[in-house]
Parts: sequence; C-alpha cells; structure tokens
Amino acid sequence: MTPAAPKPRTRSRWTLLLRLLALAMLVAAFLAIDGEPLVGPPVPPDARSIALARGIAKQVAGQNAVAGARETIVLRQSELDGFSAMASQLIAPSRAEARLIAPPGRGAAPPELVLRLSRSLPLGAWLNLEARAHSTGAGRGLPTVRASIGHLPVPAWLMRWLIGQAWSIAQPDMPDPPTLEE
Repeated sequence: MTPAAPKPRTRSRWTLLLRLLALAMLVAAFLAIDGEPLVGPPVPPDARSIALARGIAKQVAGQNAVAGARETIVLRQSELDGFSAMASQLIAPSRAEARLIAPPGRGAAPPELVLRLSRSLPLGAWLNLEARAHSTGAGRGLPTVRASIGHLPVPAWLMRWLIGQAWSIAQPDMPDPPTLEE
C-alpha cells in the first residue's frame, strides 16, 4: 500500500485569502463609520439662500461665457451657505455643507473649498464624506482634490480618475470634448 498523497493546499490558501479580504473590508468599514456627523442639522432654505445659490449656478453655467474662454468663479461664504441649505434640502436626510477654510501653514494662499456630506446610519452611526480642493500654481487647470470617507483617505489618483469619469458623463455627445485642464 502506498502512502496517501498530501492534499493540495489550494483550498486552504483560498480560504485564508477570503478571510483576509473579509478582515480588510471590516477594518475599512470601521474606519469609514463615525459616531458623530461632520455636518450640523440643516437650516431650511429661505429666499436669500435660494438667490445666493442661484448666483453660484449662474457662474458655473457661464451665463455670459464665450466658447473656449477661461472663466473665473468667485465664491463667497454667504453663497456657499445658501448652496449648502439648498443641497441639504435636496438630498435629505443627508446633510451637506460647503466652507472656505484657510489652509494651515500655507501663509497667504487662497482658501480651500471644503465640501462635507453626512448620512445617518442605523444604531446612531454616521457616514461622513469630505473633499478639499485648492488651486495649484497660478490657478490654472484642475485643482488638487483630497477626499476621505470617515477616517479612510481616498488616494489622489482615484479622486482624479473619478472626477474625470464624472466630467466625461457630464459632456454631451461631443465629438472632441475638452479635457479637464481645458
């Protein structure tokens, strides 16, 4: 009688790999969930908030824009407050907030645009998203965007790819759409 051949270890390797993957997902979920919201309770929008949010929409849409010309968008905190009130109303029960915050340690650099979103989860937990954008160089091209989901940072290359995908979806069926930098 011949001795029994050893069992291949492929099954135990797959089991170990699946367990490690489940553990990594559990740790990521733990890092992504917070006990407190980043955004306070929403304020109902009033006529002033709606007018201020409309000002942002007009700037972004380029009401008097010339095709191919570079547009400068000027944001004030009061306009962002109006925009936040409107956005929180539209995406309720999620909460939204937009702020201009002076970046620490960058001297007289322009402020960062900080967008925050909080969503309530069962058992008193919160899912908090935060994105920070700031201009680089002379303010030309796509700003640098850093994001996080709870305490879990999103890599810059992934944010750039996601913004690129959103940009391509937002473009109509143009044969040669402009790039993000354009």
